[in-house]
Amino acid sequence: MQESDFFDNGWCRFPWSEALAEWVASALPAARASVRDPRYRQWWRCGNTWFAGVHALDNDVSGALPGGPALTGPAVDFVAEVLKLDIGWDRAQVSVCYPGYPRPMADESEAAFRYRREKAAAHVDGILPEGPGRRRHLRHYHAFILGVPMVETSADAAPFTLWEGSHEIVRQS
Repeated sequence: MQESDFFDNGWCRFPWSEALAEWVASALPAARASVRDPRYRQWWRCGNTWFAGVHALDNDVSGALPGGPALTGPAVDFVAEVLKLDIGWDRAQVSVCYPGYPRPMADESEAAFRYRREKAAAHVDGILPEGPGRRRHLRHYHAFILGVPMVETSADAAPFTLWEGSHEIVRQS
């Protein structure tokens, strides 16, 4: 089921696993500390209601943080066995939304804010605005993005949005 979901829709969901729960328990204190770390102050967005901490988790290529377990479980097995990728994990992004989100960003037009608010902060990872006209170009390609919720929230609180089928649009570009 996960394989067909991934290739047909561009995403799939994995069941809870003890291995991932242990990783989250180990990584959560470091994730919380990254939010307060001055090295990552540039990742505060939307009137300090969103921390979009790219590479803010100091994990190693196994996904482990100092003294913690490697990132393992059904999702990691899927990457190796179905996608046939032998990867070293990049440093993780820590994304946190706070009460009041979304608020306009300082350099954002009203139309851009309205779009972001109504489309769940929609964007495509890897597309970057360039030049004076800020034309967007796909510059960072991802074989996959693994989203791991680290705290219990309601389903409508998740800032992670997926556009079903967008993987085929990106593949054609």
